[in-house]
Amino acid sequence: MAHAVFRGGYVLYTPTDWEFFGPYTYESDRAGNIRREGQSTHWHIDDLAYTNRTARSRSRSGAAQKPVIAE
Repeated sequence: MAHAVFRGGYVLYTPTDWEFFGPYTYESDRAGNIRREGQSTHWHIDDLAYTNRTARSRSRSGAAQKPVIAE
């Protein structure tokens, strides 16, 4: 999961870390260079695959994980 941040760039989560509010491992700078835990990698944001999917919103209350019950 890629999440845009206010300072420019993205933070990148595994699906599990996103779902359960875990920490991100990767981030990009404004230029699109990807770092892991602050260290440069050989990857660029353009190397990521676009899946055309949108993740559910993250919620500390767990609301994003609760099923919606319609009456």
